[in-house]
Amino acid sequence: MTPTRAVRIRCAGRSMTITCQKREERTKISTRLGPLLRTITKKKENYSLAIQVYVNATSNVYKSFNAATRTQKESYKTAFKYHSLHFFLANALRILNTFWRRFIKQHFHTYRGTNVTFFSDRKTTM
Repeated sequence: MTPTRAVRIRCAGRSMTITCQKREERTKISTRLGPLLRTITKKKENYSLAIQVYVNATSNVYKSFNAATRTQKESYKTAFKYHSLHFFLANALRILNTFWRRFIKQHFHTYRGTNVTFFSDRKTTM
């Protein structure tokens, strides 16, 4: 098994670590993901802010947001109070997903709130 290395990308005071084995993968990720995150942060500040609000462990917004999206789908147009957060999160994920498919051509699973790195082969269940 080849040694695993991490790519750390800093953007707007936040950092992201992506772990991969091949040097070419690390180079591709760091050269393409860095500008994308800067673009989302500068031009689409609300997308970046929505992601930060959702993943912030101290605010627990994600708990009430998740509960509301599960239980209030019938009243989405009337009583749902997270319209903006839902809109910006969905668009941020769409932008990131398009980026991953177009440039990286590799699939990553990330989990909110974990400090552990998960490894698996493709098409396996974790």
